[in-house]
Amino acid sequence: MRVLRWFAGNLGSLALAIVLAVTVWAVSVTSDDPDEVRTLPDSFPVEVTHLDQNLVVRGAVGQSAMVTLRAPQSLWAQIAAERLHVVADMTGLGAGEHRVPLRLETDLHPVRLEGITPTAIEVVLEPPASLTLAVQVRLTGTPAPGFAASAPRWTPQQATVAGSESEVARVTAIVADLSVDGLRANVDREVALTAKDAAGKTLDTVSLTPATAEVTLTVEQQGGYRDVVVKALIRGQVKNGYRLTGISVFPPLVTLFSADPAAVARLPGYVETEPLDISGAQADVSGSLKLTLPADVTAVGEPVIFVQVGVAAIEDSVTVTRDVRPQGLAPGLSARLSPATVDVILSGPVPLLKALRASDVEVYVDLSGLTPGSYQLQVSYRVLLEGVQVEALLPAQIAVTITAGASPGS
Repeated sequence: MRVLRWFAGNLGSLALAIVLAVTVWAVSVTSDDPDEVRTLPDSFPVEVTHLDQNLVVRGAVGQSAMVTLRAPQSLWAQIAAERLHVVADMTGLGAGEHRVPLRLETDLHPVRLEGITPTAIEVVLEPPASLTLAVQVRLTGTPAPGFAASAPRWTPQQATVAGSESEVARVTAIVADLSVDGLRANVDREVALTAKDAAGKTLDTVSLTPATAEVTLTVEQQGGYRDVVVKALIRGQVKNGYRLTGISVFPPLVTLFSADPAAVARLPGYVETEPLDISGAQADVSGSLKLTLPADVTAVGEPVIFVQVGVAAIEDSVTVTRDVRPQGLAPGLSARLSPATVDVILSGPVPLLKALRASDVEVYVDLSGLTPGSYQLQVSYRVLLEGVQVEALLPAQIAVTITAGASPGS
């Protein structure tokens, strides 16, 4: 009884002592690991929770919020975006307009939310809806000059749009936009579908199933047109002690036209420029050159060809002419190359260049997997003599025509 009376008489003092002890401990901990308040640099997407399964939300999609947190200094290294969630809780909300406060959910402790912007979002809850519409393919742009595109084909023919009742009601078309601008080859690709309203505006607030369509169309060259390689005609020699480092031609390919289709068909697959004189050059030489064309053939757009010849001091250089060999041609096919030879600009030590044999430089085009048709192909090369470099090929592309039927003697 005496002990109990002592505790009763000193209860206030004991309580005060405990409070003082806790305060001293808290101050000690805080001084060792003080709180910091920071506004996070990235915004967080608003996550909708506890939504009635018979409703969909309109208005929260794409919304985000900025948060300011208070946390001990030692905890900030653990604060990552995946451990923080800005939530709009829809518990108990029915159809209609609502202002829903935002809150932060995290498994990190002790972390306190100091501020959130915005503090709430405006949403509309509606019954879900869906609508199936025919897919439309819309072509934009124009093919390359002399080419025409066929009517497109696509699959699937229909797609389903889903979302809130009012948003689905706005959808008037499901469209796949495909650009054919500058095309020279057939198209077979997956194209994203978009939902459009009556004014042609894209609606991002609905979903589409499927989300893409496979679109195919044929792009063919029209009669009287032909694509050919541009070959720069170079005259003269650079100054002794200098070499050619390369020849650039832009554009490397041009489209020609003739009212007589046979006139362009007779061309060898390339067309030359006016000559560019590099006599005595000690630095790069460039010029805008016209094409040399037959009288009944014109270049579409009348392009001016820009040619640049690189010139630099060298040990020595030499230009050799080599036959272009086809490689990888499938059995039962034959190939005609135009031009059949290319000039190879080589550089290297003088003794090596003097010892160079024809078999040391191989020039070829890879025809692997190609079917009958006409192609503009890059020329490849191999130099078997170590220390000799290829500076340029002239031309770097050639025309190749592949036909059915083996070559004579094959």
